[in-house]
This record gives sequence, C-alpha cells and structure tokens, in this order.
Amino acid sequence: KGDNMNQEEKELGFMIVEALALLLSHNQKNASKYMN
Repeated sequence: KGDNMNQEEKELGFMIVEALALLLSHNQKNASKYMN
C-alpha cells in the first residue's frame, strides 16, 4: 500500500501543496482586481 511514504516524499508533497495554495491566492487577488 502507499501508506509507507518516506519523509522526503511527504515533505515534497507539502511543498507542492503550499506552492499551489500560494498560486491560487495570488490568482484570486489578481482576478478580483480586474473584476472590480
């Protein structure tokens, strides 16, 4: 099963999630700027 992910894979996953969250929040700020 994929339950035994090693620590590097977990940290990489967290980095990807954080990067995506930053991109999404940045895009939402830009979108609201253009909509108003």
